[in-house]
Amino acid sequence: MTKETIIAVDAMGGDGGPKIIMPSLREFISENKNTRIKVFGDKDILSEHSRNFEEYIAGQIEIIHTKEKVLSDDSPSHALRHKKKSSMSMAIQAVKDNEASACVSAGNTGALMA
Repeated sequence: MTKETIIAVDAMGGDGGPKIIMPSLREFISENKNTRIKVFGDKDILSEHSRNFEEYIAGQIEIIHTKEKVLSDDSPSHALRHKKKSSMSMAIQAVKDNEASACVSAGNTGALMA
């Protein structure tokens, strides 16, 4: 039996945000069936981009709603101090809390590394 991997994803970052990230997750899960994804971001937007996912793929994705996101022009220190409930911060926290093995974000690289 292969161990299931859980990955935390900040779906609100990057130039394309959810419209790019959600289809990418669909493709990733179809090729990596022993992986579950915790997707952090605006639940309404993420649900819209995943509504046509096949049932087995949708079952591998858990959407965790966040109201905040780290913007590309946010300084790393501002993001760390003031955006603790952002999609990026909560995805990172999932790894810290051992709820996920890794965190992926296409967002603000400086904030992610800080």
